[in-house]
Amino acid sequence: MYMVEIRFDNVTYPWWQQVDVRASVDDVAATVGLAVTRSGTGGRLGVSENTVIQVMVDGMLAATVRPDVIRRRVDAQSHSISIDARSLGRELIDTQYSQTLSGLKLGEIVERLGKTFGVPVVVAADTKPVKDFAMQAESPATALINAARVANLLLYATPDGGIKLAEPDKAAPVAELRYGLNIAGYEVVDEYRLRFSEYLVKGYDHVGNKALRGAVKDDEINYFRPLHII
Repeated sequence: MYMVEIRFDNVTYPWWQQVDVRASVDDVAATVGLAVTRSGTGGRLGVSENTVIQVMVDGMLAATVRPDVIRRRVDAQSHSISIDARSLGRELIDTQYSQTLSGLKLGEIVERLGKTFGVPVVVAADTKPVKDFAMQAESPATALINAARVANLLLYATPDGGIKLAEPDKAAPVAELRYGLNIAGYEVVDEYRLRFSEYLVKGYDHVGNKALRGAVKDDEINYFRPLHII
């Protein structure tokens, strides 16, 4: 069993009963869910909208987050606290921002926006200049992820709450998970809402100065359900 603790304001709070920590490629914020129930009426945890929380798993930093939602329930015998939080990159997701940058490398753009929003940034790739990078009242995360995809790079959350721009790793797998050995149980979910009858992708090659277009059909979907991505 893993020991999960949270730390903020030089205080450590251990023994969380429900823990969910998730991070993925092309997502600039990790998500954290924590919950605990104790006897007695308890008290407030002391977390505010400005609190930065370190989530530790067996003494290792797993995520650095700000709270999204805190729920507290009290009855005559017990009290419960649950926290939904995301890493510092959430500010790039939730906000709408306008800015135009020209003549900068993609890495420099990521660093500049990270500094603006107080998000730590690591650039671990040699990036090329972006001819025009413009946001008009839109999510900085969406603009950055799209620019990273055009450059065939990855942009993802790091344990310190920041984001990292890097090339896809071609190294061999470092671990193997086997049912009955590393996995005690599993669940399979088929999400048909994520499938479409046809996919059309349009883009632009700024280096080659030409339009790009690709299309594919899902022959197993027998009704019209298109997805166009520009």
